[in-house]
Amino acid sequence: MNDTAQHNPIVNPSGKMPVGVSDFAKLRQEGYCFVDKTLFIKELLDIGGEVTLITRPRRFGKTINLDMLCRFLRQPASDKEDLFEGLAISKAPQQYQQERGKRPVLFISFRTIKESCWKNAYIRMSLLLSSLAEKVSQGAPIDQLTAAQQATLQRVIDRQAESAECKGILVILTQLLTLKHNGLAPWVVIDEYDAWRQTVVLESEQLGENNKDSFALSRLSLPVDHTL
Repeated sequence: MNDTAQHNPIVNPSGKMPVGVSDFAKLRQEGYCFVDKTLFIKELLDIGGEVTLITRPRRFGKTINLDMLCRFLRQPASDKEDLFEGLAISKAPQQYQQERGKRPVLFISFRTIKESCWKNAYIRMSLLLSSLAEKVSQGAPIDQLTAAQQATLQRVIDRQAESAECKGILVILTQLLTLKHNGLAPWVVIDEYDAWRQTVVLESEQLGENNKDSFALSRLSLPVDHTL
């Protein structure tokens, strides 16, 4: 008998529909009806690539699946409240259970940056990066970074960084998390990586040639070593 026959993918079929819900913990804790896609985690672990790009149409559940992945990687199976209890991934071989809580996760989402003006989008992005940098820095061995990296990190936190410095901040944060976790490199998970660019570019096309500067933001890329 195959796995599909053994496991019912519909969880809590009498529950309410999760319209607009992108938080996996809320999905589980508040009794929503949903399709168990936790074997998506197993597939990613099996792939084992350094970079995985997921391109699916809108409303295909990309955000909640990434949130699910992050929670699996962060939460040890021994936690009192196990969000994955009874789901398909909990029945996967032990090698997959051992991945739980094993590595740090750096998660960033651009889904809320929907500004039509590139300057406003850049401000929103600066706020997002500042908050992320401040969070990662807490309790981290910042003194083990180079002086230049420390200075860049502080400028990003203070929202005084130039765009060129923002380009490399995820690399610095990845290195910082690796140091913080005794050499274990983090998973870097980026949600809606191109949503802000689409909004800015579409608005620029509608407004015409007088708004060419709107395209300047498209040059602000965020290179990282390991990206999902």
